[in-house]
Amino acid sequence: MRQSVQGRAPLGPNEEFSIGLDYYTGSIVRQSYEEAFGWFSKAAEHGDPNAEFFLGRMYAHGYGVKQSYPDAIRHLERAAEMGVPKAKYDLGLMHYAGRGTERSTERTAQLWLSAAEDGYSKAQYGIGLLYGCGAGIQRDREAAFRWMHKAALQGLSAAEYKIGLLYEEGIGTEQSYHNADRWLKAAAEHGEPLALFELGWMRYFGMGCKASEEEAKRLIDRALEKGVLDMMAREAMHSDPYMQLRLGWLYDMGWGVEQSCFRALAWYSGARMMGLGAAEEFIRKLTVRIESMGAEEVLKRPEIADTSSD
Repeated sequence: MRQSVQGRAPLGPNEEFSIGLDYYTGSIVRQSYEEAFGWFSKAAEHGDPNAEFFLGRMYAHGYGVKQSYPDAIRHLERAAEMGVPKAKYDLGLMHYAGRGTERSTERTAQLWLSAAEDGYSKAQYGIGLLYGCGAGIQRDREAAFRWMHKAALQGLSAAEYKIGLLYEEGIGTEQSYHNADRWLKAAAEHGEPLALFELGWMRYFGMGCKASEEEAKRLIDRALEKGVLDMMAREAMHSDPYMQLRLGWLYDMGWGVEQSCFRALAWYSGARMMGLGAAEEFIRKLTVRIESMGAEEVLKRPEIADTSSD
C-alpha cells in the first residue's frame, strides 16, 4: 500500500484519489469501499473533482457508506461543476428518476448534452434517446441519429444496435440495409442480444439480403438463449411500437414462445395504436388466418382453452 512517510511532504489530492481508487477497485490492495470512501473524502476536501464523482456514486449506491441520494446529488453537482463528464451523466440519471431531487427530464437533457459534448459515449447515447422521443428537449430525429452515431463509433453496443435500427427504418437518416446490417453485426459481436434478433428479423424478411428462414431461425434462437425475450417484453411494455411488432411476430411464429394468434394480434394492435403503419399488414394477414379457422379449431387454441373452464 502506498502511504506518506513521516517527515516527508503530505500526500496530495491526486495521490489520495489514487489510493482511494486502489481500494475501490481492489486492483492493488484488498477491496474495501470503507477505505476508498475515506481516501476519496480526503481528496475531495483538497479539491479533486474525480474524488467528488466517486463520493457521489458511492452515496447513490450505498458503497462503504449509508445510501443517501441528497448527499449523492451534492457531490455529483460539485464534480459536474468541475467538468467531470461521468458526474454530469450520473446526475442526469438522478434527475431523470427523481432520486434525491424533483424529476426533471429537462435537467437531464441539459446535463447529458453537456457530457455528450465532452465526448462521453453513454451521455451521447442518452441524449440521442431523449432527442428521439422528445423527452426534456425538442424532438429531433436527425440530432438523435448524430449523437447515437457518435456513441456507436466509440463501441457502445447499445448505440450500435440503435444505429442499426435507425438505418433499417430510415429514421433520422437515409434508409440503408447495408449500414443496418454492418452496425447490427458490430453490436452482436459486442454481446447485444437484441442485435442478434434484429439480424434474424432482417434475414427472415430479406431486407438487403436473400430471405432465409433457416438463417433467421438460427440467429433468433441464439438471441433467445441470451435472454432477448425478456428484453423485448420490457421494451414492448414501455410502449415501443417496433418491439411490440416483433414480439407479436414471435407469438405469431411460435418461436421461443407458445404460438398464439391472439397474443400476436394484441401486440400487433398495440404497435398500430402507437402509429406504426407496418403493423397493418401483419394484422391483415393474421386476421385472415384467424377468420379461416373453424369454431372448433379456435376453441382448441391454448389461450382460449385456458379460460374456457373458468
